[in-house]
Amino acid sequence: MFRTHLLCDCANLAWYELVSEVCLLLVTRNEPVKAVSLINDLKEIVDEFVIVDSSDPAYRNHLDSVLENLDHVHFFRLAPLGLAEAYRAYALSKVCSEWVLMLDSDERINERLKADLKKLIESDADALKILRVIRHDQFSTDPALIQITGYKTRLFKKDKTQFFGRVHEQPTINGKVTKLSTDYKIIHYVNPNLYWNKARRYIKLEVLLGRWNYEKFVNGSFVKRASLLAYLRLTGKRLSDEVTSRDLFLIKRFGAKGLKKLTYKPDEYLKRKSLLINCLNESVKKITFDVWCDVQNFKGAIQYLNLNSQYTWEKLNEEYELQRLSPEDFFIYLLINRFLLRNPNYVTDYDAYEIIKEINRAADIVFPEAKNSAI
Repeated sequence: MFRTHLLCDCANLAWYELVSEVCLLLVTRNEPVKAVSLINDLKEIVDEFVIVDSSDPAYRNHLDSVLENLDHVHFFRLAPLGLAEAYRAYALSKVCSEWVLMLDSDERINERLKADLKKLIESDADALKILRVIRHDQFSTDPALIQITGYKTRLFKKDKTQFFGRVHEQPTINGKVTKLSTDYKIIHYVNPNLYWNKARRYIKLEVLLGRWNYEKFVNGSFVKRASLLAYLRLTGKRLSDEVTSRDLFLIKRFGAKGLKKLTYKPDEYLKRKSLLINCLNESVKKITFDVWCDVQNFKGAIQYLNLNSQYTWEKLNEEYELQRLSPEDFFIYLLINRFLLRNPNYVTDYDAYEIIKEINRAADIVFPEAKNSAI
């Protein structure tokens, strides 16, 4: 059921003009305790909340109860798609505030960032990159359980920001981006036992949203571009062809800096992603690559599926109840059917359900620790 809980009206200029506006943008699913903890942690810091929840019914009550205590909140219950990035353009469109702080349920900002948040947004930047730290244990100070993952763009002006609906997407900023000092941090609390369950879901979606052709790698230095084009001429490959796993690893090694060219090895996530794609039968491997190519014309799934429209979400809520697929399989189903609708003369012996079944078969091979075929 499509639900909007609205206590904030952007037309309420008295509120809108009197505060230094920062909105927390939260997309959550089946993590009510973590979501409520995050909201309570920031309710005295931010001025507005935009919350998108795609939880199953059993997980909803705890989150619903906290809404009554928030003064300025837009709350939406939308069909689950298995990818937070799919909701962010729609959520962003509901923000009243000038600035947006984007966090997940299992993330927190440190005390220094809380204290200085309103001062930081007075800078001349349009977006701020914040150091993100992964902690495998919330209470341990053991350095072995703390991992620095680099900077993420999580604080940005609404009107300077775009989302396209790609896996692991960072917001696209049309303006100046400034990196904050390491005094300011986002802490991501993770359960390492669930990592490959999440990775399986993301990589299944990347079969249609995260492929590579050679054209993606022609930008950069003259030497890199010339080398790649010479290699393609030598091998008879085209820029539009899918990159083989071997070529992908070579391209990434060649693109590494300094001594890393000699030591580069693909990480486990990339290896499993490549393996899953290669485990698909040739017909499904081809059609899913063709879907990816079609999605690229729209830069991502949001425009491709019109996910910035309330009407679309209302229809998706109804369709999700009918299909009875897992969230990521429902997303795959939508992408494939949209592709076939856009390309009525496309020849294939597979329908969406058969493609989903083949992707799950490959995923079961690649993720034995997270085996979970939906159909």
